[in-house]
Amino acid sequence: MAWTHPDGKEIFTINEMINVFDLKKIQTTAPMFDIEKLRWINGEYLRKSQKSKVKSQIYEFCKEKYPPDKIETILPLVVERMKTLGEFEPLAGFFFKRSKETERPVNTQVLKVAREAIQQSQWNHDAMEKNIRDAADKAGLKARDVFMELRLAVTGKTVGPPLLESLEILGKKETIGRLSSIE
Repeated sequence: MAWTHPDGKEIFTINEMINVFDLKKIQTTAPMFDIEKLRWINGEYLRKSQKSKVKSQIYEFCKEKYPPDKIETILPLVVERMKTLGEFEPLAGFFFKRSKETERPVNTQVLKVAREAIQQSQWNHDAMEKNIRDAADKAGLKARDVFMELRLAVTGKTVGPPLLESLEILGKKETIGRLSSIE
């Protein structure tokens, strides 16, 4: 709290700190603890860490309730948004369990367009995106509105990891099942 890197670096290794640390450079006047900066730094370290290490940390943090292989598959979609290990479940919990509630009511008319588009789609990002955009145009809707209702119906949230990549991981059967349970 009372020392800064002489080069102004905010992210550095312990060895880098040891090499440049000098007790004479410690400030003696009212150091401030910035929790948001600490969270940001922690997020930077998470992203720079080996994915296998972060996967193991999440597995242990979540008390081994999620399969490590599934964590590994999901991690690339959520790690950029994470600042702490505790943020994994809020970001990725929908992969493991259907949300019982949505942040706001789902527009079922718009959702119907999305469901029909992906039911007929090959299960990959590009094919789903094309089918959804084409279906939105045909229905006279904005594609972003169709994507939003799809996200809301599948995840329960309006913000989250990349949607189509998430659907690929969830699988067609699970995704369609979630959409069908809303209508």
